[in-house]
Amino acid sequence: SFDPSVLEVTGVTAAPLTATWTVTYNVPTPGHLVISLFGSVPLTGSGAIALVQFHVLGALGTQSVLDVTKG
Repeated sequence: SFDPSVLEVTGVTAAPLTATWTVTYNVPTPGHLVISLFGSVPLTGSGAIALVQFHVLGALGTQSVLDVTKG
């Protein structure tokens, strides 16, 4: 989750590790982002699995916690 008065999600893309996978996302409620990834090839290695782009809405000096959870 994140503070929707500070950040707005503008996109989610696959990272190099998941480049052949399909990525879908939605923002069911302001401040919450749900990402789904799926592919036919198992993941191996380590690294980022998705890249999230935000538009910053908040004024200079404002902050938002990014709370990432599984499930």
